[in-house]
Amino acid sequence: MNLITLDTNCLIDVEEERQGYEYVIGLKSLCQQEIIEIAIPAIIASEKKVKNQSITNFDEFKEFLANIGFEGFQLLLPPLFYGLTFWDYSMWASKETEALIIEIHNILFNKSVTFESNDYENLTKWKNEKCDVLMLWSHIHYQRDFFITRDRNFHKQSKKKDLIKLGAKSILTPEEAFVYFSKVG
Repeated sequence: MNLITLDTNCLIDVEEERQGYEYVIGLKSLCQQEIIEIAIPAIIASEKKVKNQSITNFDEFKEFLANIGFEGFQLLLPPLFYGLTFWDYSMWASKETEALIIEIHNILFNKSVTFESNDYENLTKWKNEKCDVLMLWSHIHYQRDFFITRDRNFHKQSKKKDLIKLGAKSILTPEEAFVYFSKVG
């Protein structure tokens, strides 16, 4: 079974019916046919907004997933970050976890990571970067095969090969994934 991880943009594309959302729906159909297995990083709840408000209760995220037809998929728990992740949907971090988070962050954002942010003007950017890092960390930690995202930052050749070396295995757009798995199935 091919293990895929969907990123935030995949779910937002479905919610807003953005261009290409049909490929994400197609991946769901391939999952129902047992060609692939979908998982969703729980860190998405920390980044996703519902009605322009940050999610404050993980049940709101579950409701969002149900509303777009993506409930019931495995949730990949991130390491616990106070003020960012949800206590019951996180795990304790180890030294190895912290090291991998720093490596991913340095590849994606070309700068040193800080785990605390007192700069409230840049808090949204910090949070977005941290969530991107933790989505990929979750994918690698749970030994998933294909990370599905349309975020160009993950697809830059200068970054993609290094992320794959860290354990991402394969990074595809929803369209690339759908075309590939439609042929495999």
